[in-house]
Amino acid sequence: MALKLKLQQQQALTQSEINDFVTLLISPEIEQEEKRHYLQAFSSKDYSQKELTYLSRALIHTMYDPQPYYPEGMCVCGTGGDRSNSFNISTTVSLPVAQTPTQLQETHLAFLSATETFPVMKHIQPVRKMIETPTIFNIIGPIINPFQLDYQVMGVYDKERLPHIAQTLQDLGRRRAIVVHGAGGMDEATLSGENIIYEVNQDTGITNYTLNASDVGLQSADNTELVGGSPLDNLQISERILRGEDQSAKYEVVLLNAGLALYVAEKAATIQEGVELAHTLVQSGKAFEQYQSMKGEVHDYIG
Repeated sequence: MALKLKLQQQQALTQSEINDFVTLLISPEIEQEEKRHYLQAFSSKDYSQKELTYLSRALIHTMYDPQPYYPEGMCVCGTGGDRSNSFNISTTVSLPVAQTPTQLQETHLAFLSATETFPVMKHIQPVRKMIETPTIFNIIGPIINPFQLDYQVMGVYDKERLPHIAQTLQDLGRRRAIVVHGAGGMDEATLSGENIIYEVNQDTGITNYTLNASDVGLQSADNTELVGGSPLDNLQISERILRGEDQSAKYEVVLLNAGLALYVAEKAATIQEGVELAHTLVQSGKAFEQYQSMKGEVHDYIG
């Protein structure tokens, strides 16, 4: 098969070949071991930026063609794979930032499960678990939101992928986005040094720069101070932060990442103003109110 040969030879795939690759991965008729071979081959090769866009479009179109649009929609999510054992930073960040049709109209915030919004992923997840190292789906997962988004903040564990991901987000029509590789190798902005940022703007293009916590009035801290624990431990950490009871490095890293999101979403003119706004939203109790509005709620993701 031409597709198998091109993957073996580390060659770039066309959009048509990427479509065939996706069809193979989601087909219930193909053995998992064969899928594993294809997925591992693609994930280990030096795939191009165009291939990343092709794959994103192919996966989106398996379920949504065209994609539903929710005005000023934003995604705050990371790739995972950084092995930092940090608490749930991006989940906590989403509460002070918040602004599938039903849930968004009622609470302005929704958690979108990959297997619920993309049921075809149920055919891919067992294959991913057969591969011990991160695959292309660690990168692609946060990109293929079922909604056509205006804004996005995406943390990435592999700094070499930043320019490709930024261009792909621009290709997919993000009005503004930030792709960030955190100091110390995390898939969130951290307090421990220079965070590498690629900023996407449909009007001005893509720029890149570094950002230190001290640049926006926050204290430096080692990444070990961000370590979480069990799911219950992480829930309690997030609740203390959202109540304004935790003023530690965990609180400040949430402010930093929320500041990035508020800046991207055009709620703040600068990242520092975004950090200050995030602080105000937590200390005023509004972030915790947002959290309370979500507790126990179950909604349809797509109407």
